[in-house]
Amino acid sequence: MNPNRAASAFPEGISLCDFSGPQLRVIDALLRSSPDVVFVHDREGHFLYVGVATTQMVGHPSEEILGKTCTELGFPPEVTQQLDQDRERMFAQRGPVSGELLSLTLQGARAFAYTFSPVSDSEGEQCAALCIARDVTERREAERERLRLVASVTDSEGRLRALVNNMVDGVITIDTQGTIQTVNPATLRLFGYPREELIGRNVRILMPEPYASEHDNYLTNYLQTGQAQIIGIGREVTGLRRDGTTFPLDLAVAEMRIGDQPAFVGTIHDLTERKRLEQQFLQAQKMEGLGRMAGGIAHDYNNLLSVILGYAELVEEGLSEESGLLPSLRNIQGAANRASTLTRQLLAFARNQVTQTKVVSVNTLLRELTSLLKSLMGAQVEMVVLFSEEEGFVRIDPSQMEQVLINLAVNARDAMPEGGKLVLHAANILLTDPYRGELGRMPLGVYCQITVTDTGIGMSDAVRERVFEPFFTTKEKGKGTGLGLATCYGIVKQAGGYIWVQSAVGAGTTVKVHLPRVEAPAAERASERKAAPVGGTETVLVVEDEPLVRDLTVRALQKHGYTVLAAENGADALRVLGEHSGPIHMVITDAVMPLMGGRELIERLRTLYPGVKALLASGYTEEDFDAQVGLPESAAFLQKPFTSAALLRRVREVLGED
Repeated sequence: MNPNRAASAFPEGISLCDFSGPQLRVIDALLRSSPDVVFVHDREGHFLYVGVATTQMVGHPSEEILGKTCTELGFPPEVTQQLDQDRERMFAQRGPVSGELLSLTLQGARAFAYTFSPVSDSEGEQCAALCIARDVTERREAERERLRLVASVTDSEGRLRALVNNMVDGVITIDTQGTIQTVNPATLRLFGYPREELIGRNVRILMPEPYASEHDNYLTNYLQTGQAQIIGIGREVTGLRRDGTTFPLDLAVAEMRIGDQPAFVGTIHDLTERKRLEQQFLQAQKMEGLGRMAGGIAHDYNNLLSVILGYAELVEEGLSEESGLLPSLRNIQGAANRASTLTRQLLAFARNQVTQTKVVSVNTLLRELTSLLKSLMGAQVEMVVLFSEEEGFVRIDPSQMEQVLINLAVNARDAMPEGGKLVLHAANILLTDPYRGELGRMPLGVYCQITVTDTGIGMSDAVRERVFEPFFTTKEKGKGTGLGLATCYGIVKQAGGYIWVQSAVGAGTTVKVHLPRVEAPAAERASERKAAPVGGTETVLVVEDEPLVRDLTVRALQKHGYTVLAAENGADALRVLGEHSGPIHMVITDAVMPLMGGRELIERLRTLYPGVKALLASGYTEEDFDAQVGLPESAAFLQKPFTSAALLRRVREVLGED
């Protein structure tokens, strides 16, 4: 099967077959740091994504794996059958399914413990299966050896007890009634109990429902029939701590005898870190899908904004200050500029935003926003702003940072319907110990910290874990889009920062934003007046597949003296040049076009006109475009949307003033 056909199993914008941009680096670094085997199957079992460890296990590069099934890759029939059955069971149950299998790899026979988790599209339909598998060969061998030793307690009981007591995994023994006989220190740490509260209690105390209710049936069935559901097999279950919280664990159980009485010993391995990796991967996947969607929207939208702003500017040049049309025209320009701001907001949470960053003071940002925030809070909310004792500076787009603070303040207000207190606190902190949060690890360094604390209703753990998901909201229909905190997340991450949420039902919410602290800026220079657009007499080739943008560019250049040739795509440009006998001084081309993109066109033209200047236009930032596609050597860049004046200034800069 063709990989492109496999990718179509994912809905538009969620395919994992063609990662690109900053998100790829995040996900790739995340997966490279883990020994786990990670892949994604569509409903028919075709590979849509494979991690580094997967390619090493299979022995083929990713391009030879994508789009194929396990059978087509030569997996043993029993392995293929087991994976297919568990994947289908996952879709049928609409929830995670775990298993374990033996597989022959390049390193020999290995045991893998795996979990299939469903991946849903924007409609909530399960469209694919994410599998994270771990090589547990050594651990299983060690467990079997430990269980054998524990099960054959003899004169070496003292040495065995020392071994069990120093294990990282929990070890627990029970009798045939499920009564706990012994526990090692790791078990006490995992579940939070003192030893005296466990010995003599039924093991059900360590299990949430439905495991607790089903446990006695498992034991009775095994003792009567010998049919094992857990014993001798192992499975992934959920543990219940003394404080009522739960955690995922891998449980391996073996039968043993103490004297002439049968008993059971279980080894417990905490899976919390592995589940954290799964959540990070799924979160990154959602952001990548929405980023791709937002990028496509921005390209078309910025073309339209370029047309609106450009033609409005051309009309304005023909009107006098006394014209009655001028106020209406400037309203059009203002609306188009606000629309450009909306595009930046849409791209912010996707971390692919057009930004205008500069070094700004956190205290200054808070001072300038205080009046607005107080008016947003209303009379029922007391607002307190605490400034940092020492001035702290960060590099960020100021309008974006304002958006973050406004979103956080409005969310806090909505969480205090009967009134309350909102505290904004700026501080400089030196992080000397790595901080691990639910969405990643914050490295050591100096940060400017902004804390937003409210006394509102708070949120449950289930809600808190999803607050940064795009379109997730707990507000009534029509009162929230679910993009507020997702936008905050995107803005902060794009600025190289971190955002954390701490909350509990009835105990309010605290949001901490950490941004890398930078040096104070040099004294601001006096603003320079923008020079009037300067024309020229050179011959310019304009290549743009959007007719309105192409016509606007041609008109602006011709109006200021340039000789202009126009083409709608790369192939058309080569035809136009074939009919042109004079020189070509410059090419202005859109970056993304059908058949032949701007980069390829520039490279082709330079073989025909070695000294031709090049200007590439795109709705992406120059940094993102260069990272994803790569700017041609010596080519200039123009950000969309642009005005006619900005276009003419940039053209003159590239051609030179002579």
